[in-house]
Amino acid sequence: MRHARNSTIKPDTIEYGGFLVIDAHGAMRLTRQTPPLAPGERSVKLQLKVPRALFRTPSLMASITIPPDTAPPEITAETVSAVENALRAGTGLDFCITVGGA
Repeated sequence: MRHARNSTIKPDTIEYGGFLVIDAHGAMRLTRQTPPLAPGERSVKLQLKVPRALFRTPSLMASITIPPDTAPPEITAETVSAVENALRAGTGLDFCITVGGA
């Protein structure tokens, strides 16, 4: 477990600590340390836990094998769109697939 300034880094999560300062006029600010308060201000101690996976870029891989004795496949716009939609539905990410010739 590693500690950064007002944060704790664990194997699966990062925990951030600090204070949210609000006032009667609608203003707000965040501080890491216990804040000095002006008249009319209030502080709320915060602890934010986020999964470390939030900061990882997904790594995707696909392998397509076409037997040598088959005709060249015809990949239509509808096929590409269907693959993009299936990937989007399964991962929540947007994909743009392009098809190029040899």
